[in-house]
Amino acid sequence: MNPSVDLRWEERTEGACALHGTLVFATAAAALAEGRGRLGRGALSRLDLAGLVQADSAALAVLLVLRGEAARAGGGLTIEHPPASLSALASLCEVAGLLGLSAAGEPVQRGAD
Repeated sequence: MNPSVDLRWEERTEGACALHGTLVFATAAAALAEGRGRLGRGALSRLDLAGLVQADSAALAVLLVLRGEAARAGGGLTIEHPPASLSALASLCEVAGLLGLSAAGEPVQRGAD
C-alpha cells in the first residue's frame, strides 16, 4: 500500500471519533468496515473529519452509508468539520443534507419545532 495513503481512527469521548489521513478509494473499504463495527457496538455517534488531508467521492459514499445505517438502527451520526473539498463535493452532488451538513459544511442544528 502507498505509505501516503493512510487512515487512522481516533477514539475520543463516548461515541465520538475522529478520522486522520486520507479517506479515498484505497482506504474506503477499510473505513466502512471500521465504521460499521463502531456503529454496531454503539461507539459512533459523532465523527470529526478535521484531520482528513484528502477525501474523494469514495469518502462521500462511506459517510452516506454510515449515516444511513445509523439512522436505520434508530440512532444518528453527526459529521463534523469536513474538509472544504468534501463539503463542495457533497453540495455539488446535492447530498449535503443527507450528511446533515449545511451549504457551509457545518452540521445542521436541528431545534425542536
